[in-house]
Amino acid sequence: MLITGTQITDQALLANADPKNIRGGCYYLRIHSIIPTGEEAKTYDPSKPTTFYTLEPGGLAWVISEEKFQIEDARVTALVTLRSGFTKQGMLALDVGLVDANFFGPIGSLVINFSKKPIRLKAGDEFFRVLFFQHGEAKDGQVPKLTSFTHSEYVEKILTDMVGGFSGTFLQTAEMEKRIREDLKNDITNRLEPDLLDKFASRFFQKNWLKLIGLLAAAVLSGYFFGVTDYLHSKEQINELIQNQLEALGIHESTSPVSE
Repeated sequence: MLITGTQITDQALLANADPKNIRGGCYYLRIHSIIPTGEEAKTYDPSKPTTFYTLEPGGLAWVISEEKFQIEDARVTALVTLRSGFTKQGMLALDVGLVDANFFGPIGSLVINFSKKPIRLKAGDEFFRVLFFQHGEAKDGQVPKLTSFTHSEYVEKILTDMVGGFSGTFLQTAEMEKRIREDLKNDITNRLEPDLLDKFASRFFQKNWLKLIGLLAAAVLSGYFFGVTDYLHSKEQINELIQNQLEALGIHESTSPVSE
């Protein structure tokens, strides 16, 4: 059976609950603080909680609830989900789910921004949505052991157990795509450039070696490479020498020395 409306506050299932956050059959949990991941987590001070945080695309952070659960009745279980407004923005909560009886304290979730835009998180914002269900009596040995945390203790547990293993931007897909593109481009260029140049040079010389030799011989004979053409020959004489050499090699005037 779903516990609805003022039954949530009447049964004191949440500490410091605000009746205004009750919406029909659910209650909206507010943000208490945000714990960054990666390098920022190493210097995070639980006594000075972060109350405003911008979650960049691909970024991760822990979000802690303002309300603290205090489910004493073993016949009650809570189901926590991420508010749909944040889901539509491209956010995913990794570990929301069931809250059993005998749990006293705030809840938190590691969230990821899968969108291409920053998402702003602020203390006091409605973030989680919780449903309370009443069910049959639990049998002996099935009732969870009592677990209790203050906000500071809960944050300390997260910092110790989880946060250190995550990079704050390990899912930044734009950066990953850029690096992959650059690596592929460099690899392909390094592999293909020498082969392409070798093949081009080889084919060019195979097809045009005779013509190139003819041009080189004509240029040498005319004094072209020695910078003395103005002293040895007139312009007409130079052209005549080159033309004679080309004709001797079977290359006519209308044919380009480097053509097929």
